[in-house]
Amino acid sequence: MLIVETIARIRREHFIKGKTIKEIARDLKVSRNTVRKVLRSGETSFEYERQVQPRPKLGRWAVELEGLLAANAAKSAREQLTLIRIFEELRGRGYDGGYDAVRRYARRWSKERGQSTAAAYVPLSFAPGEAYQFDWSHEVVLLSGTTVMVKAAHVRLCHSRMLFVRAYPRETQEMVFDAHDRAFALFKGTCTRGIYDNMKTAVETIFVGKGRLYNRRFPRSTAVVGYEVAANFPTIGPRTMLVSARRLVHPDNNSTSVLILFEDVTDRRHGEAQRDILLAETRHRMKNILAIVRSLANQTEVEGRSAKEYRDSFLGRFQAVAEAESLALAGSTEADLSVLIEQALKPAGLERYRVVAGPAVLLKPRQVVPMSLILHELVTNAWKYGALSKPGGLVNLGWRTSEEQGTTVLHIDWREENGPPVTPPTRSGFGSRLIDLSAVQGLRGTVELKYEPSGLRVHIAAPVES
Repeated sequence: MLIVETIARIRREHFIKGKTIKEIARDLKVSRNTVRKVLRSGETSFEYERQVQPRPKLGRWAVELEGLLAANAAKSAREQLTLIRIFEELRGRGYDGGYDAVRRYARRWSKERGQSTAAAYVPLSFAPGEAYQFDWSHEVVLLSGTTVMVKAAHVRLCHSRMLFVRAYPRETQEMVFDAHDRAFALFKGTCTRGIYDNMKTAVETIFVGKGRLYNRRFPRSTAVVGYEVAANFPTIGPRTMLVSARRLVHPDNNSTSVLILFEDVTDRRHGEAQRDILLAETRHRMKNILAIVRSLANQTEVEGRSAKEYRDSFLGRFQAVAEAESLALAGSTEADLSVLIEQALKPAGLERYRVVAGPAVLLKPRQVVPMSLILHELVTNAWKYGALSKPGGLVNLGWRTSEEQGTTVLHIDWREENGPPVTPPTRSGFGSRLIDLSAVQGLRGTVELKYEPSGLRVHIAAPVES
């Protein structure tokens, strides 16, 4: 069954982003016929329910099973058998089918039987902000010496039992909305769900089970809240908006109007994306740090050294790794590119890398974290698979700047040599995707990875912000 989020995404990918049906089907892993059905109809839910359930083995036992179910339903609650016990009873009479067929038949039988009463469970404890209860009451009050009857709207928080009551001359939908608005203003927020008792302003007729005939005006009052739209506006450019809309009906002449609210959440979504990248990188580093420490321990020379010398050498490199980790996650100040490179390569030792320094480049705070992540991933992959994983391997790194169309562009070249033979990966791992994402979105530049037999070559180009 398609969920509402998937249906909305299919329409957004096609009508807003302009993707083809084939592309949408590949990205969302749904069939093309499903995508066509969603695009060509205005439905908000799609589901398939089998009308006739084949029962090759249960067919001739249906009468006996129905008799068992009817006899069991007539018993008291304490004496009723579970469905598995009924299944075992039927097996004892010779039925050789499965339990699922019996379970499906019993469920449909109970639904068709249409019991007039149904058990309901109402929890006696609620979490803060989980739910509120709404109901009306009739009260007799004395106004200016006259006894009148008014309708009181009650809104109560289920957790704290905090109560809001407001009296109205009559019970209408406008009064319901006004009571909710004033109650939420008093509570300074809303709950995740509300509990109602079939109030007349919404329900006209109550049928057996969950069937309801709603007031004809109630569905028209349904609101659209927080519908996300991404579009390229002519004057302000690409933005992400949350759209909320509600139909308002005037109580006197039934005239209608629509209230629409637009909220710009572009910066919020960008911040959330950056946060998700950092969280994913943190989880990824927890795995990589163990591989780095293992490689440091294996490659730190042991022969001719005392335990103290080995410890000092190992802890010195490990401290450099810790400093690089701290610098990669600290993006509050500007940083010199040479400092970032030194911190990233320092754990390898001076004999394992060669830096060809270019002009001084000062990175803005927004560029510090993406650049640190790229350098960290390159060094990590060199420790695990590249030149630094083999004695005698060497990493060459240099940078330069150029003027292109009035913009200063930074070029960084990474080259490995004397390492194990390099072959292109069969799939793109998280590290490769992180390098590409950091270069494109974080630095607003490009990255090119070449897996040559002699060693990995990487070229990064990004504009230098003034």
